[in-house]
Amino acid sequence: MSYITLKIARRTALELISFGNYVHDEMVLNAAAFVAPPVTMKDFKTHLDELFTAEVATQKRTPASYTLRDQKRSVVELDLNQLADFVDGVSKGNVFIIQQAGMEPRKQKQKLTGLDDPMILQVDNASPGKLAIKCSKVDRASNYVFEHTEDLIVGTWKNGTYSTTTKGTIDGLTAGKTYWVRARALGTNEIKSDWSDPIAKIVS
Repeated sequence: MSYITLKIARRTALELISFGNYVHDEMVLNAAAFVAPPVTMKDFKTHLDELFTAEVATQKRTPASYTLRDQKRSVVELDLNQLADFVDGVSKGNVFIIQQAGMEPRKQKQKLTGLDDPMILQVDNASPGKLAIKCSKVDRASNYVFEHTEDLIVGTWKNGTYSTTTKGTIDGLTAGKTYWVRARALGTNEIKSDWSDPIAKIVS
């Protein structure tokens, strides 16, 4: 069950950097509450600075500059997702602790028959043209479905794979392109969750 919303997909690169820096500063300030996070604050700050440098470089409007920016953004997004999952576990839904990490509590939906939304925890290049995805476990879910799109704004989401576990793969992708992935939990009697927040990954 996720108690935190990151709204990553809605943020521009600069907005993501600003948000990430705020999370970094708050977690450093309240380090006693967040011992041994999965991403060190030093590494997180480095990744944020690298994204800022790459974003500035896109003013050149070259394909290489956009590719590098997307690569750096993907790293920051994964950092934030890992940190959110960590803070989720530490807070156990305590709004004050979530806010101490500079993050926003998710408005919990009252679902009598539905499922909680999963969270994308990890996206890796498994092999050329293939992504391996891991999402958070959802209570009462029997299956998970993973989808992808090349264009988050106007693109069409395509079915990737169904899985009985929180891990899935999507293949047949084009190397060098950036894809957005998302996950949904499925239960019995056609109950299902909403889609997770999508995150981006460049396919190798």
